Amino acid sequence: KGFAAVLGGDVSLSLSPSFHHEFFKKYGIPFFAIHLEDFKSEVKSLFQLGLRFAAVTSPFKELAFEIADEHDQISKDTKSCNTLVWFKNKISGF
Repeated sequence: KGFAAVLGGDVSLSLSPSFHHEFFKKYGIPFFAIHLEDFKSEVKSLFQLGLRFAAVTSPFKELAFEIADEHDQISKDTKSCNTLVWFKNKISGF
């Protein structure tokens, strides 16, 4: 099942853990708030460690778009992603 997280520079300010923790708990998926310094290299390592769902905070939304293998139309239009999902060995951005 892996784990889910909010990823950002200052995740202590993010409301994502309070929104998402109960949802993922229902499915037995742990949810963490993870502070990142070097988004591109660190997020790929997190996916290798089992990250499957990620909420992305500013200022990393544009970098999330860059690392995603697939995009929905809104992320294509804005060139940014609020959410990353690992699915079938690809990172999808929304």
